[in-house]
Amino acid sequence: MRRRHSGYAWHKSVDRIFTTPAFTHNTICRMLLSMATACDFEVHLVDVCQAFLNAELKEDIYMRPAPGVTQILGIPEDSWLRLKRNLYGLKQAPRNWSLTFIDWMLKDQGFCKASIDDCLFYKEFKHKGKDVFLLLLMYVDDNIIISNDRECVVEFKAAMHNKFKIVDKEDISTYLGVQVERSREKGNRWLKIHQEGYLNEVLAAMSIKKNDPLTYRTPLPTGIQLVKNEGEPYELELYRSAIGSLIYLATWTRLDIAYAVSALAAHMANPSLDHHVALRHLLYYLHG
Repeated sequence: MRRRHSGYAWHKSVDRIFTTPAFTHNTICRMLLSMATACDFEVHLVDVCQAFLNAELKEDIYMRPAPGVTQILGIPEDSWLRLKRNLYGLKQAPRNWSLTFIDWMLKDQGFCKASIDDCLFYKEFKHKGKDVFLLLLMYVDDNIIISNDRECVVEFKAAMHNKFKIVDKEDISTYLGVQVERSREKGNRWLKIHQEGYLNEVLAAMSIKKNDPLTYRTPLPTGIQLVKNEGEPYELELYRSAIGSLIYLATWTRLDIAYAVSALAAHMANPSLDHHVALRHLLYYLHG
C-alpha cells in the first residue's frame, strides 16, 4: 500500500484507519503502586528514547521534502522521499510503536498480556530457585517495572537497552507529571503520589496568589447553582485551558475536586462571569 503525504494533508478512512494506540488507565497505575508498597516490591521507571523511530512502517509512505532539502540533496524540486522508519508527526506513529513494543514483549521476552488492561504485561519464572515475577505497565514510551527481585529487573532493563535506547530512571520518583515519594523502611512502608509541581504551574498561569484558607474550605461555594450562560462566552480559551488542567488533577491525585471540576466542565462551551468566579474559588481552594 502506498501513501503520499505533505504532512498536513490527511484523508480519513483513506490514508489510515487505525491510528490510536492502547492507553492504560491511571486507576491501574495507582493499584499497582499500592500493591508494590504493601509487599515491598521493586518499582522502577524506564523511558524509551525517541520511541516512535523504533517502530516499523506497515506501508510505503512518500513525503514531500521541506523547503530547501531538495537543494541540499541535489534532487529535483518535485521529488518525493520514501520513509524508511516511523516518523514523529505521522498519525499512525503512536500505534506502530505500541504494536512494535508489544510484539517484542510477547514474542521475544515471553510476557503475557493481562486481561484487565491492554498495557499491562506479566511474566512468572524461576530465578536461582526463587519464584520471580515481572510486571510492566506501558504508557507510550514510559514504562513502570515491578518485581519481587531487583536482579531480574536489572537484567530485563539490560535486555530493553539492547533492543531500544532507554533512559533508566531506576526507582520511580515521577511518572507522567505525578510525583512519587516512597519509604521502604520496615514497619513504616508508605507511598505518596502528588502533583504539587504541576498544580503550582496551573495556579501561576491563572495568577492565583496566597489566600485565607478559611475562606475556601470547599471546592465550590456552598449552595452554588451553576446556570447555563445564554449570552456571549466570557474568556472562553482561558476557561477551557484551566478546566483541562484541573481534569488531569482530579483524575490522578485530587479526587476531592472531581465533582466540582465536572460541574464546571459542563459549561466549557459557553462560560459566563459567574462560572469564572466559581472556577477561581476552586483554584483558591487548591492553593490553600
